[in-house]
Amino acid sequence: MAKTEMATNTTIAEMVSLDRASDEFAQVRARRDDLSLQAVSIEQETVELARELRRLSLSEETRHNPIDRAAEARVSDLIGDVVPSAVKSAAKSDDFLLKREALNAKQRDLDDLKRAIDALDARLRVLHGHASAVVCEKVAPLVRERIAAVARSLIAASAAQQAYDELADVLNSENVWWSQLAHPPVFLDSPRDRYGRVAHYLRAAVEKGAIGAEEIPEALR
Repeated sequence: MAKTEMATNTTIAEMVSLDRASDEFAQVRARRDDLSLQAVSIEQETVELARELRRLSLSEETRHNPIDRAAEARVSDLIGDVVPSAVKSAAKSDDFLLKREALNAKQRDLDDLKRAIDALDARLRVLHGHASAVVCEKVAPLVRERIAAVARSLIAASAAQQAYDELADVLNSENVWWSQLAHPPVFLDSPRDRYGRVAHYLRAAVEKGAIGAEEIPEALR
């Protein structure tokens, strides 16, 4: 089988890059990553704002709930009572209320970001499949080449094991105590086991077009 040809200076990592296989996939993933970073930043800001709000609500200086003060000012406006402008201004500019509004705004931004990220994730799942198909087509010859190398190594190992077993059979038939000479290769299937893992792998390699059926020993076909 001919060796896989790759462009000069092209690495395997570059061959299998999904970003190189699909510009659209790369762009969507980059946008998704950017939004994720924004979401992390906003989450940190909301935590800090929530802590600050709690501190203000427990402060000795906040003897009256600022939300109640603001509500009282709005109700007074509705019923026609005259409320000193200074009181109205103080209620609107209250630090607690400003921070609460900021927290609500951050939470809305975070919710929008999460919905956008979910939408991009859905697109990425589709684009990922398309980009993977492009990569698989490109790298298929190299994969078959590597499978063939493994398969032929297993064939060689099976042949070596068969030679070992034949020698062991002769020694055992003569009742020679020879176990101190070697450790049996128990991690390998029997070279005559056509239902073992090695035989299964070799037949799969044939199906993938990595090796020819004639290369498999008769006992393993």
